[in-house]
Amino acid sequence: MSELASWAKENNKTLAFCSGPSGGALVLDMSSENPVAELIAQVLAFAAQMEAFNDRERALGAREYLRQVRRYAGGWTSFGYSPASLGKGKALHWSQTSMRQSPSAWQKTSSRAMGQATLPGG
Repeated sequence: MSELASWAKENNKTLAFCSGPSGGALVLDMSSENPVAELIAQVLAFAAQMEAFNDRERALGAREYLRQVRRYAGGWTSFGYSPASLGKGKALHWSQTSMRQSPSAWQKTSSRAMGQATLPGG
């Protein structure tokens, strides 16, 4: 956002936001020597940076908490594990039977492709 404000000032542009801090449209004329417009743009840039930081910290904190209580947060599972219901949410469950089952079609395809890519003449 601060790079956008700098670019707008250098190129004498006007920044228009459809939703400003008060909920209405916000227009900042960066083409004139208006220090208030530049200040508002920098404050908005700082607020956006802090929001991104807070979102990241919140997501990392949630993942850490789920690891501590041994709950599954979603995504790919390690080989041999499968998601299992755990009252509220899910947990990873080790399954010996999943190790003995034949691989699915995508596993066969990816294994074949890996073998061809790594073996000489493959």
